[in-house]
Amino acid sequence: GNRIISQSIKAGDSIIEGEKLILKTNDKDIIMPSLINWSYKDVTSFCSMTSLECSFDGYGYVTNQSITTGTKISNGSKLNITLKSKIE
Repeated sequence: GNRIISQSIKAGDSIIEGEKLILKTNDKDIIMPSLINWSYKDVTSFCSMTSLECSFDGYGYVTNQSITTGTKISNGSKLNITLKSKIE
């Protein structure tokens, strides 16, 4: 897209180190990014902005996602996420 229509963090809000700022453009197609090593909070923001139905298994950071990176996301798609602590 050529225009940002929404973002995960409101203008003027603070962002913590390592947190992702997710931008949604006016492009009609949403392509699945790699969510590996994303935090639960970042993934929930992404799911909210893309209207994905997301389910989580575990705690920590993403180690696996059910929708392959590069896939066009369809309305009503369900995304299963596996999370694990970075310290193991």
